[in-house]
Parts: sequence; C-alpha cells; structure tokens
Amino acid sequence: MALERRIDVTVRDPKGELLRGARIAFQVDGHPAGGVDHSDGRGDLTLPAGDRSKVSVTVEYAGKTKSAVLALDQTHYTFIFEGVDPMPRQPKRTGMILGTLLVFAVLAVAALVAFRPHPAADPVEAAAEGIAQRCAGGREIRNESLIKAGLSNYLTRVSGAAKVSASEVGSVTSKLRPTGIGADMYKTYTACLKDQTEDYLKLKGVQVESAKPAPVPHTAGGSSTTSSPQAR
Repeated sequence: MALERRIDVTVRDPKGELLRGARIAFQVDGHPAGGVDHSDGRGDLTLPAGDRSKVSVTVEYAGKTKSAVLALDQTHYTFIFEGVDPMPRQPKRTGMILGTLLVFAVLAVAALVAFRPHPAADPVEAAAEGIAQRCAGGREIRNESLIKAGLSNYLTRVSGAAKVSASEVGSVTSKLRPTGIGADMYKTYTACLKDQTEDYLKLKGVQVESAKPAPVPHTAGGSSTTSSPQAR
C-alpha cells in the first residue's frame, strides 16, 4: 500500500533555533492549501499517495517573507531567517475571567501535546548534520547551522535522482562557506563536504558521474598537432 506524501517545513534562525510565531502557508498547483498562522517554527502538509502536484511554501516572520518551490519527491525544507529579533511576548493580562480562560487553554494544549505522536527525525536532515560534524573534526564553525540546512536541502532535492555530476556536488558544497576555521582549513573542510556528500548519494543509489577530460587531437601517426600560420 502506497504511503501518503508528507511534507515537513521548519523555520529557524542562524543558530538553528526554531522561530516561534512564523506564518507558514502551503500552495498546491498555485492554489492555497492551508498552513499555520502562528506556528512553533514547524508546519506540515499531507497529500494523497501518488500525488504529483507542484507544492510551494511561503513563510513570513518579523516582516520578512521567503518562498520556495519543492521538488516532486521533496519531503522536507528548512527556511533560515537572518537578522531578525524574536517575536515579542504578549503582555500579561489581569482579571479573573481572563485568568480562568488562560488556565483552560494551557490544559487543552497540554492534553493535545501529550497525545500527539512526535514524528521521527528526518533522516536526510540527520545525515546532513552528521556530514557537517565529521568534516568539522571538533572545530568550532560559527555558521554551522547554515551549512547543515543548505546541505540538507540539497540532499533532499537530489536523493530521488538517478545521477548527478561530481562538479555539481562540488559547486554546491563550495558555496557552504564555513567561518571561524581559518583559510588553511577551508580547502580541507569543503573537500571533505564534497567527498562525504558523494558517499551519501552513492549509498542512496544516486550515481555520481566524474568530469571527463577533454580529448586531445592526434594525427594519423599518433602525435598531437598544432596549426600555425604559413609565412608568405
């Protein structure tokens, strides 16, 4: 029996913390498909098994808006908002009636949380985190959460592909620029990201094609030739 298609979206700051209060809206084939107006930094959408609709997501937080169009086989996407302040807390209210309503609301939410099953950690997100940590080798990288998120989004996008090129993997990983490790470590770190990403894709059955060298022209005798203008 085919499983339903579930899409999970998370909204985080550069430190990797969930941004509570973010508004998440889903669109299916350009039509509104629900969402969460005041989320805890997470939202999800479930589609019927075999559904091939085009899904896009729009997130609003602290006056900023970001959107993304997901691949047909994509099941997770992480939005990173930089340079934003946490949403202000609501001021305290007094009064017996409001206090009573607040108590009932807290009890209702607690009951829902207690009986709601927690989804398992996304395996692609966990793989991206493992790759970033192994390549860091215990060194402190100040923007590690951004690297994990970028790597997770790329792995999710291509995990269902038949093949990718090694140059594409290198291009993606080279853009994940670490900070706080110095220039000497940069080449080693990005090379490790590339190798670890290729190993993960191969493990998932995605063929990683190496770049082919350009052919060298030969004469009938086997030696290369170079044309030069004739003197007149």
